[in-house]
Amino acid sequence: MRLPDLSRYSLPREPVRLARRAGRHVVGTLLGLLLGAALLLTLPFLLVRWRAPFRQARRWEAWRLRRFYRFRFAAPPAEFLGGRRTVPHALLAGVLGYVMFDLIMLVSGIVLGSTLQTVLVQPVVFDFSVWVIS
Repeated sequence: MRLPDLSRYSLPREPVRLARRAGRHVVGTLLGLLLGAALLLTLPFLLVRWRAPFRQARRWEAWRLRRFYRFRFAAPPAEFLGGRRTVPHALLAGVLGYVMFDLIMLVSGIVLGSTLQTVLVQPVVFDFSVWVIS
């Protein structure tokens, strides 16, 4: 008995590409939690004319947008992330990063609870300060 030759067939690349993009966006959003806070925390240094920390945080944020979202700046990153745009951008990046972190923790708690409940065959309760999973 011979097995059929399946070398001509290949799996569609679209699902793999979409999964990679989704993972890249999740990691980018989680980094937004850190870099949004870094942008906000370095803003007071501008008041005392110490610009190096803010420039470094802005460089990291531009790297995050380019690397994880394939963002292409029409203007230099100093114009895009400078002036009055910095505060709303940093707040939005931080809030979305926090929401993504919270969702990941919620899903991992549900998966872990379901797995433990299946293995232990008894109810499992995770009690957090804000919500309870049972």
